[in-house]
Formats: sequence, C-alpha cells, structure tokens
Amino acid sequence: MKRPLKATICNKAHPAYGAVSLPFPIQLEEYDENLKMLDALGIGDPMERDCFVAEISTAYPILKCLEGSCVNVDELDYLIKYLDSFTPDEVTAFQGVAWERKIADLPGLINLAFSCSQVVAVEDFRNLEQVGIWLLLARNTSVDPPELDRDTAVKTAIDALSSGEGIVTPYGVIFENGMELQTVYDGRIFPEYSYEAPLITAEIPVPMNNSTYSLFLPMAEGQLKRYLDRLGESLTSVRAEQVFGPLFEKLDLPSTPDRETVENLNRLCLAVKDFDEAEFSTLRSMAAPFESITSAQLTALAKGVQQLRNTPDETMIQTGGMTL
Repeated sequence: MKRPLKATICNKAHPAYGAVSLPFPIQLEEYDENLKMLDALGIGDPMERDCFVAEISTAYPILKCLEGSCVNVDELDYLIKYLDSFTPDEVTAFQGVAWERKIADLPGLINLAFSCSQVVAVEDFRNLEQVGIWLLLARNTSVDPPELDRDTAVKTAIDALSSGEGIVTPYGVIFENGMELQTVYDGRIFPEYSYEAPLITAEIPVPMNNSTYSLFLPMAEGQLKRYLDRLGESLTSVRAEQVFGPLFEKLDLPSTPDRETVENLNRLCLAVKDFDEAEFSTLRSMAAPFESITSAQLTALAKGVQQLRNTPDETMIQTGGMTL
C-alpha cells in the first residue's frame, strides 16, 4: 500500500500532551490503535476538526496547505484514499485547480476531487497532438480517441493555448473546460467510495435524509462506528436493507438472512478477510449442515477455522471448536 502522506498531529490547546505521527491512508489494522493515540491527546472527535497539523510530509505538495490548521482525521484519510485512485495527470489537474481557486480546507478539497475530472493539466507542450486529444476528450466524453485525426487535435491545442484560457499554476497550465465545483460532501456524510474491493456491501437506511447509504465491509470497528455517527445512527441498532458481495460466493451462500446488523456483518468480514481458499473451503464444510445460518454463527465458525491454523483436528473441523 502506498502511504503518500504523513502528518504530525497534536492538541493545539494542550501542546504539552505531545504529538503523534500518522501515515495516510490508514490501514484497517492500524485504525483503532490510531484512535487510541489521538484519544490520549484529547483529540480525534468523529466529526469535529480538532487535530492540529504541525507538519505534513506528502507526495501531494498542495496538501502542505493543511499545515498549521485543525483537521478531522477521517476527512484527511478519505481524501488520501480517493486521490490514490487518480492517475498522475489527474493528480496534477487536482493540484492545479486547488492552487488556482485557493481551496485549503478538507471539505473543499474532497468536493474538488469529485469535480475535476474534466480538467486538463499540461506540463509539456511539445506534443500538441496529445494535448489536443486530452482537451477534446475532456470536453466531449463520448468521443472515441481513434476517431480523432491529428490535424483536429493539433488545431484544438493551438486554439486553446492562443485563446488564453489556460491558467498557469505551479503544477502546469490547467484548462478547466467549464468545470463546476460540486458539493458532494456536506461536511458530514462522505460520498460513497470503496478504497479496496469489499467482501460485503451493506445498504442501510438513512432517516436523516430519507435515503440509503452503502457501507463497504470490512471496516475497522472504530471506523464503522464513526461512519454511523455521521449518519446519525447507532452501531448496535443499524440493520442492512440489502446485502451483497463476493463473500457469499466464497461461502457458497445466496446471502445471509434479511435485516442482519451491520455490526455482525462487519465482524464476519473481519474474521475471514485474510482467509485463503483452503480456509474458505473448511468454513463452507462447517456451515454445510445448517439449513440457515446467521453472520454471527458464521463468525463463530470462522474463529474456529483460525484456531485450526495451529490445531488441525478432525473434530474441530466439523464444529469449528464452537458450540452454536
């Protein structure tokens, strides 16, 4: 996993408490421990921006703008994960627009990341044909690159350069192509985005805005709780309206019973996230005798499979060493 940012974070009101240095994006296995370190400093609120950034080391120079400000650790983690899906050209365009529009807060940067797909940033003007192709594709996404002839591409590039519409930034000359900054993040509920391929996608109701929201599991237990806090829900009471994902195929199950709690579904994903095919095969064998089975029961069986890594025993293979 790439770790393109490291932030030194402290409590601005109590600098004597010390500081922690956190790499981003935060790995699942690190998340809950990082929360404990922040809690020891009296910071790390689920929604407040109370983490003072004393220093940033980053592969995204534009994010140095966050130094000397207070951030929310989940907002920073979310932005870095989303930027990790960008190509180098897209990162350049993002940084160029952020610099030109002087966007220096995390909600604004998250919204920009979702808004700048049509922006073109040019660092090298020697290949006018390629520059023209980028511009044409950004302005008309239905265009098929093989249909673009060289003369049209070159003329497009020359016209754009001579028109003065390009904006010079430290990250290259950017062409915004009519980009509008969308508000996809309201400062509370993150746009749905899966950083890694999920084992389960759980759709849950969100009464506060009469909609549904997709949770991509597994998540660290602390992170799941904080996401639900943002949605105005309690960890122990939220039940999924729809559940799907590759885990059910791995377990040879159509799905788990309706209205499973998100907490139990996540615990199942955490229990099996590192399983190899042999371990999934063992788990399938354990689950086979049950006419129906819940995610909590599957989690208990999965923990039995984990025990089998060090204690291969035929009786345990049949029952998982658990009483269900």
